[in-house]
Amino acid sequence: MAAPRSLFRTAAVRVFALVLGVQLMGMAISGYWVVWPLLKSSATDLAALMVLSGQTWNELPDAVRPAYLAELTTAHRLTISQPTNPLPGVESHLPVVLVLAHELSRRLDAPVVVHTWQMGAQRWYGADLPFAGTVLRLSFPAERIGTRPINALLVVLAVVLLAGLLPALILARQLSQPLARLGQAAEAVGRGETPQVDLADAPAELAALARRFNIMSQEVQRLLHNRSLMLAGLSHDLRTPLARARMALELGREDPAMLSRIEQYLDDLNHLIQQYIDFARSGQTVPPEADQPLLPLLKALCLEAGVSWGGDGSSDAIAADYRVPGALFTRILRNLIDNAQHYGRPPIEVLLTRTPDAWVLHVRDHGTGIAPAQRAALLEPFARGDTARTQSGSGLGLAIVTRLCADCGWSLELDDTPGGGLWVKIGLPLADRG
Repeated sequence: MAAPRSLFRTAAVRVFALVLGVQLMGMAISGYWVVWPLLKSSATDLAALMVLSGQTWNELPDAVRPAYLAELTTAHRLTISQPTNPLPGVESHLPVVLVLAHELSRRLDAPVVVHTWQMGAQRWYGADLPFAGTVLRLSFPAERIGTRPINALLVVLAVVLLAGLLPALILARQLSQPLARLGQAAEAVGRGETPQVDLADAPAELAALARRFNIMSQEVQRLLHNRSLMLAGLSHDLRTPLARARMALELGREDPAMLSRIEQYLDDLNHLIQQYIDFARSGQTVPPEADQPLLPLLKALCLEAGVSWGGDGSSDAIAADYRVPGALFTRILRNLIDNAQHYGRPPIEVLLTRTPDAWVLHVRDHGTGIAPAQRAALLEPFARGDTARTQSGSGLGLAIVTRLCADCGWSLELDDTPGGGLWVKIGLPLADRG
């Protein structure tokens, strides 16, 4: 199986082929519309000069011919002689010479072949032309037509190769190097690292890709960290209710009253499992749909949980038109109420107020509260305050609420309740919600 080609090689070859094709096309167009007309015009003029010179020489007296020949050689680098042997050399297929032969044949109404031969250090071209019963040999040096096709071809090919290859290599390098750095960073992510790729000097698309990669790298590490914490917490937190249930089951064989404790332990176990599931389901990337009116849902959840509901009655009609993602809002409020019931003290109050740019949901208890220095840490998964360390629980309640609020684009704030306790405030922006 052939090894895959590198991006550098692929990009270089394709860009070089494109540049080369464009240049060759440009050369062909300029050759057809510029070079070829000039070449044809030059060959036609030379053919006319050769025919006129031969006719003039043929008509001059013998005494004048040497002077005329000298002038012709000096001014036009043409020589005229009467051939005594066949035309030397071989037929020339140089484009300008072929045009010259065609024009001579047309003007003399007889087939003419132009030969080329080497004489000393100089190359010559010549042809035998028929004039009024005689044949004259007209010849001229290669410098007379001034073309060096082989040299020109080599120079043009060199220029085309350099002009096509250098931009191709530069562009391919600009594309492949940033992607190679991203590939190395991806390998680092696989090793558990959190690399940050800086491609600010790269093209805008690659720079944007690097920024998204950095965000993804951090998110992957956060998910891996949370997974490890969740597995460790799951192992630790489930052992206690399972051990208690097993002990109660053993004792329940002699004491039927222990069966109610088993039921309580199973409820605790179910609650823990549900919190782990809620945490695993949070952190979605697609914005949820606001599908339920806020006020009726809020009142129904407070009634279901048996907590106090309070709000600004004058705003009820306005709040009734505000819609929220029902499933996510339900999970948020239930987690907050459950957290307040588990770690705080009654009364637990839920109320709704309005600011100029948002509705604010308040959930308050009257327990010991949370020290300000611990509040940021308690929004992380499996974190517990000092007063909660002696109680059962997963440490996921506020972390779940934090994730779900982020999913909805809502703000979350922890504060003190006047008189003691925790005061949770969630801001629900008014924009795009009615």
